[in-house]
Amino acid sequence: MAPTRRARRFSASRAWATSLVIAAALGVAARAHAQTTSEGERPAAAIFDEGKAAFAKKDYATAARKFEEANLRSPRGQTGFNAALSWEAAGDPARASDAFASALEDKALPAAARDHALERLAALERITLTLHIAASGTATAAIAHVVDRPLPATVHVTPGRHELVVRFPDGSVVRQEIEARAAERVTLKVSPPALADARRAPAPAAVEPLPAQVPPQSSPAQDAPPPSLDAPPRDAELRPSIQPMVGWIALGAGALSLGAATYLGLRGIDARDRFDDSGRTDADARSSAIALRTWANVGWVAAGAFVATGIVLLVTAKRSASKGPRAGISLGPCSVRGSF
Repeated sequence: MAPTRRARRFSASRAWATSLVIAAALGVAARAHAQTTSEGERPAAAIFDEGKAAFAKKDYATAARKFEEANLRSPRGQTGFNAALSWEAAGDPARASDAFASALEDKALPAAARDHALERLAALERITLTLHIAASGTATAAIAHVVDRPLPATVHVTPGRHELVVRFPDGSVVRQEIEARAAERVTLKVSPPALADARRAPAPAAVEPLPAQVPPQSSPAQDAPPPSLDAPPRDAELRPSIQPMVGWIALGAGALSLGAATYLGLRGIDARDRFDDSGRTDADARSSAIALRTWANVGWVAAGAFVATGIVLLVTAKRSASKGPRAGISLGPCSVRGSF
């Protein structure tokens, strides 16, 4: 039997109470540590106290920002852990995931907090996109709540459309729209625009003039054009696209669904005839006729869906093949890699 609403509330309250106990213990420890630090870290202790006060007032977003600010001035995994708990209480799973991951980087984080952080991070990553961003050289990235994060970096974003902005030291900017889906892990490698343009249109190799007294000689290696930096590896060229195969599978499934719908429809007609022949008194025949008619309709709908999907996949596969390779990313149910 499914748990009652009161039981679910009790379970959630007990889990939250456990988090508060851990947060309170870490708050005391971090405050005590801050009091013993050097003169320059006194502002961090004051900001930490402001975070505790905001948390007590249930202003969780303000508490999280205060803990993060204190952690920037005096980095400690305990303070970052408090920020993560505050962001989760504020209903921001992406920021909470980033804060838990950052707190886990501190080897001094107590065992109880580490276990709790690992458990919550695993749960939150089931409802967010985990995005690892790298770049060719020095760069910073901005996406969703993340601003000017040095690369490489791993960030979490909520499902939906987001614009990734990568800035390079020379002032160049690369923008890429990303469709984030929950529980996915994506890795992106970003190149500066100048390098990307060079890859798309490589400059021709310089040819030195030969002395007049020496007849020009050529060889296949000299006459061959320079390789494109974006040329795919040979195994990638020979690897067939899976989209046409899926399209044919969908068409086959549509044919099977069509056959099943026809069979069920004929059985339904027979059951209806038996019901009419019984003077419309055979309840079993009537039930069979209704059930078979329903399943036949389902089969017709499924057949139409499969056939339409197969046609779309085959047509779009041909168009993609005629246009050639394009830069970008593709997100799927598993970890995906891309570059642009």
